[in-house]
Amino acid sequence: MLTFALMFGGVSAAMAGVLDSASVGITYTVDKVNSLEIEDPNMDFQITGGSAESGALSATATNYYSVTTNITGAKITARISGTGLDSGLTLWVDPEPPGVGTGIKTTLTTTDKNIVTGISQVSKTHNRMLFTLNADVNVTPQFGNNTIVFTLTD
Repeated sequence: MLTFALMFGGVSAAMAGVLDSASVGITYTVDKVNSLEIEDPNMDFQITGGSAESGALSATATNYYSVTTNITGAKITARISGTGLDSGLTLWVDPEPPGVGTGIKTTLTTTDKNIVTGISQVSKTHNRMLFTLNADVNVTPQFGNNTIVFTLTD
């Protein structure tokens, strides 16, 4: 009986072979992936003192950005929206590149300026940007607001 069971098991295994197969073709697309996010949507600058030697008054703020791209040679530009800052005010940005590329310390105006170039196939969060708002001594005490527009382009 034991011999019969082993033979029967062997026959079943041989008969359980592939009876038929089919295949299907696939197509796929990988689009450009470009994502830029600023961690804190609001920054506050409060100028409360200055230097007698330079005559400049300034305040700094730090923000962070995340970038993901699957292309080579991408860049981040920045500009101040609308009519820009009031006379006597200057805003600088000094960005850290996301591991690849070059950060460019730049004065922001209403024209797009390159602030990070040479970004290639990277996904990195929490990249530092240091901002400095300078006011010359002729700027009267005031309150104002504006928007900085950041763009990731190829």
